[in-house]
Amino acid sequence: MKLNDLCLLGFARKSGNLSVGMDASVMSIKKHKAQLLFLACDISDKSRKEIEFLCNEHNVKMYSSEFTMDCIAQQIGKRAGILSVNSKQFAQAILNKIAIGGNADDDKI
Repeated sequence: MKLNDLCLLGFARKSGNLSVGMDASVMSIKKHKAQLLFLACDISDKSRKEIEFLCNEHNVKMYSSEFTMDCIAQQIGKRAGILSVNSKQFAQAILNKIAIGGNADDDKI
């Protein structure tokens, strides 16, 4: 996945289909809205473990990216390390971009 592929996260945010930050993402997971969790590479181990546990518990796919919180902030306008994609279409588009880059499997959601 390349930096310009992160524009999909910006589109998801503008359309209201992105929850930004730990608290908002946890709410999306608990309300069964989350389709994909997108993680920055520089989030804390504690946050990573908490969100992984919650994703496993609620069967939500998760992608640990190679991008930092600052890179993500350039695309979405807010610095955060945990993002919840709440649209099946945006989640699938992001997973397709990842698969093309060879960083993840291309299973359908």
